Amino acid sequence: MEKHQTKCDFEAIFYGMVDWVWELDSNWIYTMVDGNIHEKTKYSTDELINHSFFSFFPEILQRHVKNVFEDSIKQLKPIKNLECKMLCKDTSHITVLIHGNAIFNEQKEFVGFKGVAQDITAQKQREEEIVNTNILYEFALDLSNAGSWYVDFEKAPDHFFISKKLAEVYGEKWSDNLVFLIKDWFDNILKTNEELGLKVIEDWYDVFTSLQSNIEMVCQYTKNDGQVVWIYSKAKVIRDNEGKVMTVFGVTRDITDSKIREQELLDQEKKFRTLFEHSVDAIVIVDPVKMRYVDCNKRAYETMGYLSKEEFLLKLPSELSPEYQPDGRLSKNLAFQNIKEAYERGYNEFEWVFQKKDGELLTSEISLLRTEYNNEIVLQAVVTDISERKKYEEKLLHANLCSNLALNLSKSASWYIDYEQSPDRMYGSNDLAEIYGILSIYDKGFYSFEDWKENIMRTNPLTGEHAVENYNEALTNPECDFDTIYQFTKENDKTVIWIREKAEIIRDSQGNLKRIYGLIQDITESKENEVSLAKAKEAAEAANISKSTFLANISHEIRTPMNAIIGFAELLYIKVKDQFHKQYVDKILSSSRLLLGLINDVLDLSKIEAGKMELIHKPVSLKKEMETLESLFSNRAISKHLDLSFNISEDFPAVVELDELRFRQVSINLLSNAIKFTKEGCVGYSIEAKNKRNEYLDIIIKVSDTGIGIPLSKREHVFGDFNQQDPFINREFEGTGLGLSITNKIIDLFNGSIQLESKVNEGSTFTVYIPGIKIVESNNKFNNEIVNDNLNVVFSSAKILVADDVRENREVLNDYLQSYQLKVIEAKDGVEAVELAKKVMPDLILMDIRMPGLSGFQAFDELQKDNRTSSIPVVACTASAFIATENEALKKGFNGYLRKPILLHDIVNELCKFLDWKPQDQEFSNEEIFEPVRDPAAISLLRLNASKLWFAIQDAPEEMLYVRLAEVLNETAKTFDNRRLYKQGSEFLKVVKVHNGEMISRYLKLFENYFY
Repeated sequence: MEKHQTKCDFEAIFYGMVDWVWELDSNWIYTMVDGNIHEKTKYSTDELINHSFFSFFPEILQRHVKNVFEDSIKQLKPIKNLECKMLCKDTSHITVLIHGNAIFNEQKEFVGFKGVAQDITAQKQREEEIVNTNILYEFALDLSNAGSWYVDFEKAPDHFFISKKLAEVYGEKWSDNLVFLIKDWFDNILKTNEELGLKVIEDWYDVFTSLQSNIEMVCQYTKNDGQVVWIYSKAKVIRDNEGKVMTVFGVTRDITDSKIREQELLDQEKKFRTLFEHSVDAIVIVDPVKMRYVDCNKRAYETMGYLSKEEFLLKLPSELSPEYQPDGRLSKNLAFQNIKEAYERGYNEFEWVFQKKDGELLTSEISLLRTEYNNEIVLQAVVTDISERKKYEEKLLHANLCSNLALNLSKSASWYIDYEQSPDRMYGSNDLAEIYGILSIYDKGFYSFEDWKENIMRTNPLTGEHAVENYNEALTNPECDFDTIYQFTKENDKTVIWIREKAEIIRDSQGNLKRIYGLIQDITESKENEVSLAKAKEAAEAANISKSTFLANISHEIRTPMNAIIGFAELLYIKVKDQFHKQYVDKILSSSRLLLGLINDVLDLSKIEAGKMELIHKPVSLKKEMETLESLFSNRAISKHLDLSFNISEDFPAVVELDELRFRQVSINLLSNAIKFTKEGCVGYSIEAKNKRNEYLDIIIKVSDTGIGIPLSKREHVFGDFNQQDPFINREFEGTGLGLSITNKIIDLFNGSIQLESKVNEGSTFTVYIPGIKIVESNNKFNNEIVNDNLNVVFSSAKILVADDVRENREVLNDYLQSYQLKVIEAKDGVEAVELAKKVMPDLILMDIRMPGLSGFQAFDELQKDNRTSSIPVVACTASAFIATENEALKKGFNGYLRKPILLHDIVNELCKFLDWKPQDQEFSNEEIFEPVRDPAAISLLRLNASKLWFAIQDAPEEMLYVRLAEVLNETAKTFDNRRLYKQGSEFLKVVKVHNGEMISRYLKLFENYFY
């Protein structure tokens, strides 16, 4: 064992006497180092001793070196010439040669390792230099590829004498007697490339006619194997004292490869020029010495706003920049500095602001590259427009600032968890620590996820468990969002707060968790408000129920007396013959209708505010609706000498589905205002279809006028309740100020909007936008109410049961019906109505909904239970302002619906639906009525009695004047027994009473024949 150890020591010393000696223990830890290792590696003894031997090698080599040492122990063989790199303290490395032996104790147990190391860095560098030199030498031999030749003009002027190497260039097999005839060589180069061959021959013979001493020739030559090569020859001409050519010595080499490279360079230059000219970036070539542009592409001069390259190249670089750059430095100084740096370093990148020809600034990114151009050193500048990118960066910065502000304002904070690195740690901002009251996050930089779960479970197990379940489900199910609310106990002051937390989970392409980003928000105040709001909501709902109950009661109480007032006034108007008294009745009717309109407006407003107004969409023809509006308003426009126009776009569908009643209410309110506030000029109404898509479209309604206009300061008030643009305007224009308020609220129910454009004393335009209206197929049938404006109908014999607990209402209906020779049976309540219905079996029942004891609904149910009375038509009558009441009646099975106050033409219209009827016998057809009367005596008397009345109508057309005119027509007709004139007067009176504007205009046109 001692001999073996001695032998090992000897070998270690033999192979490693150069730099340092080292020893390791069994764990590969340095126990001793000696020599100049400190000079070589810059490590001190303390920095080596007690440290791992392998840690001083690059990580990539550590495993390899350790394997060599372990193999040495297993095989009982020393380590010889182990070459590897060793790390130095300054992060550099040296190449060392290691020799060493394992050390064993008497029990043959491995106890350590000892060895030496030699720094061979310099030796390795010298070896590499020698290898590189040899490689370059071999390359030089291969690249020379040249051979020599000569011509002796005294002994053999027709021959080339060539070297062995030149024979290889020409592709000839070498022999001692190889001779080239000049003629054969000339023939070869002429045949291969005639143009170059002629030039060479010309240069060759010029030698004999000139005194030149050197010859350079380039041509192409065809070798024996058919390969064409490029050859370059250079020769020296030897002359005698008289200038006669004696000998020509030359060298020829194959330049085929260089010619190919030259062609490739030409191709590359063409390609570069193409790329240069068609680059999407601006490219300019700058002379760094003269500080001028020497070339540019099209993109460059167009970007700067110039029409041609020539115009652009006349500009100095300093002329294309503002005086100062954004950082405040002079452009010319900063440009010189950037160019200098690019010239010295070879490249430079920086941002620059240019000034285009029109003065506009252009933010760009410039890449300056030192290069060669036309054999001169220049700088190539690639200019990339980054104006849009800068704008985006500014927007991004603004978005980040806004995001931070939003987090602060909303009492929110952000956090994230990195599942790849630390899935149990929640990293958050300082705001997170503030909200949670966590002190540890300032020290550790994170909050334990387990601590978070423990806190929320302890604070409120119900919300905590839900939050944890939501979190776990979001981790396992990509379709699930993490959005939860829980309670949390702040760690600093133990305050319990409410937290809303929402997070976004990021996964890789395989669906594995990567990160989760989240926000928390302190919603404690919001939660406290919810409790208050819930209580307030309960109180509001109770108040709303009370309001709805009151509204239902008040609407019934108001409409009930109005029903009697208007009903009796209409009956009185028919029965009163004295024209003077008839005028009083007419004023009662006009005032009653005005009062009813006001009541309707107030009730509509109350219904909307109570949330009780609902839209009932049914198929409607807006073309017919517009015709109805035209008939309603044409008379008013005529009376004020206004031009009234109606228009609907040609592509508007024949039928759409909407609430006809509320649509008409909006249109009437806007048209009424337009006519009311316009003294002269015109009023226009139009309907247009927009954004047609599948089965839906949007409706645009425009109502314009040339009226008094609305000042800008008053426009925001015109849609308010009981507001007009001027509190005192009702002195000149009637109105409550509710029309536009109700209109605006109805449009809201349609999910629409209304806009106002107006100029004082020039007029106003209201534009209504109603979206998402369904288109009904044009061939679909839809129900329109039967409108019978002609009150002169004759009903077949029929019995009508009138059930109403108010005596006046029964009397009005009784008088209405008896005037048409209908038999009326009265019932004062629901019980009596059921009994009488079963007893007399009426043809129609007019049933009041609200009656004491047995209501109208209950009475209807009783009638439906009896097979004898279930088929009797029943029309509901009510003073309720709610559409829900009408809907309820129709759903229960009522056959019709009349809202109080019930007008004469309304009840006639309803009766015509259920009773047999026919028009009164007419002596004249509808068209014959409009033929002018030709009786001169009757016309003369008519002019005498009614001329003043006629011209009064022209100045101020009013219903009372129309009625008076009809009466004069009838009186004159009776005097001369003129039935046509009497018919005209009677029919004119009828259309006046039903306010049929279109027919009124037609009759007035007829009467012009009598007064002009």
